[in-house]
Amino acid sequence: MVVADGRFEPIGYKGKGTASIVEDGNGKAVLQFTGFKVESGPELKVYLSSAKAGSPESEYDDDFADLGALESFSGDQTYDIPKNEDWKKRRSVVIWCAEFSVGFVVAPLDRVR
Repeated sequence: MVVADGRFEPIGYKGKGTASIVEDGNGKAVLQFTGFKVESGPELKVYLSSAKAGSPESEYDDDFADLGALESFSGDQTYDIPKNEDWKKRRSVVIWCAEFSVGFVVAPLDRVR
């Protein structure tokens, strides 16, 4: 069941697609990208950030959960959210360049239920 979602918008680079958090009813949650595409860059990471979309870029990596390396610059993708991560306190999904500390794209996490 989709519990939160939002569309990607640029921070400093072009991108598109939707980010959704899906729960299975047993407490397991995953982050899914659909119709995703972002400009290429080095060492891109997937963050669940406490900063809301539209915040100053420097706030996206102040308080975040790192879900790992971006699998691909385009296409549908799924990332496991660790059980100990309280995703409900996160307000956005950010594609972040760890090498240069810059944001590429962000999607708000709007609650569906």
